Amino acid sequence: MYGKALDELQKKKTVDSQTHQEKPRYDSATLQKWRNALSTVADTSGFDLKGKFNCDEGLLLDEVVKRVEKIMSEKTQLHVAKNPTGLDEKVKDFETTILRLQHTGEVQVAGIVGLGGVGKTTLAKEFFNRKRSEYSKSYFLSDVRENARISLHSLQSKLLKGLSYSDQQIDDIHQGTWMLRQFLSSSQVLLILDDIDHGDQVDALLPDRNVLHKDSLILITSRDKGVLTRSRVKEKSIYMLTGLSEQHSRELFCSYAFCQTYPLPGFEHLVNKFLRACDGLPLSLIVFGALLSGENNESDWEAILYKLEVPKEIKISLKISYDALSKQEQQIFLDIACFFIGKNKNSAITAWVGSGWEGSLGFKTLQLKCLVKVDNENIIHMHDHLRDLGRDLAEDKFIWHITWNIDDWLYTVFNFSIVFHLQNI
Repeated sequence: MYGKALDELQKKKTVDSQTHQEKPRYDSATLQKWRNALSTVADTSGFDLKGKFNCDEGLLLDEVVKRVEKIMSEKTQLHVAKNPTGLDEKVKDFETTILRLQHTGEVQVAGIVGLGGVGKTTLAKEFFNRKRSEYSKSYFLSDVRENARISLHSLQSKLLKGLSYSDQQIDDIHQGTWMLRQFLSSSQVLLILDDIDHGDQVDALLPDRNVLHKDSLILITSRDKGVLTRSRVKEKSIYMLTGLSEQHSRELFCSYAFCQTYPLPGFEHLVNKFLRACDGLPLSLIVFGALLSGENNESDWEAILYKLEVPKEIKISLKISYDALSKQEQQIFLDIACFFIGKNKNSAITAWVGSGWEGSLGFKTLQLKCLVKVDNENIIHMHDHLRDLGRDLAEDKFIWHITWNIDDWLYTVFNFSIVFHLQNI
């Protein structure tokens, strides 16, 4: 039928506007392209209504919608990172930890926790891109902490619209909670709630975990593990994201500093010094690498290294966690940054308790917020960038006059003053 129609088109004539001579309306090359396209379509198998769908047009329509949604989701991938160095390993490790539990029916709500700038959002985006086609509905709700300051019910509206493509207005949190509960109970959903910092946000956006579709997966990222545990996310469902390995740190840093994954000759020792300073934190590696891009003089690198300060972008990111602390927790954070790094945890807590503070509780909060770590020997550790931030804040607030390196004698004097204070209470 189509062949006959093309033959008829081949016979059609038109008049050339310049020569006024009669000529074929369609050239042979165009007609051949049409013939090739029709042959391709004819050889492409479609859906068999009588076979798989048993002549049920409704089932056929559902299948067509699923196929279209899958194609559209693959075409709207989230941008993850310019240089996703080490990301594949992180995703595999996360999947091993979380999906193993999900397949046993133990996990429907999981978390990714870590320090600001460690790559929680990056990991969540990559996981979302890889898995979204396996779910009937999917949505990545970004910057929850920042957007919640405007209103929680506007976030509920955004989430519901992203999942259901509905423009229905939500006027208050209670209405939004009811609508989300209805939707999440009936749909297989992959949902990412990115950068949560308060339990109220979890309650508003994930109102009732008991009614979730059995095949749904909700992933929450946060700087604060305590927010997740208080929101009844199981401990074993929370993935603690750590920094990059030394090799991946080098590749990421060099990608920005040299536009290649390895150092220029003669810069190896300088690169190693910056890697130690960044301690595997992707944000630090990117910012410092970009700062040094184009600086191909070793003396310039040495000068920058000598007066090394935490760049503004990193400070802003890290200070968010500090600002979320209570006044007493902030003071404990500053004490650690200035005096207690490398010291015994129990000695520090004794000092705070002696000053009338909830030392143990405050320290636990800092641990939950990934601001401090304690090793197997009960020694306190803090990322160098957090240490520098804390010392800057302490100096700005005129709490203490300190230098970048606190000598052991200053620590001794500090402890002596506490003991003297306790004896005179």
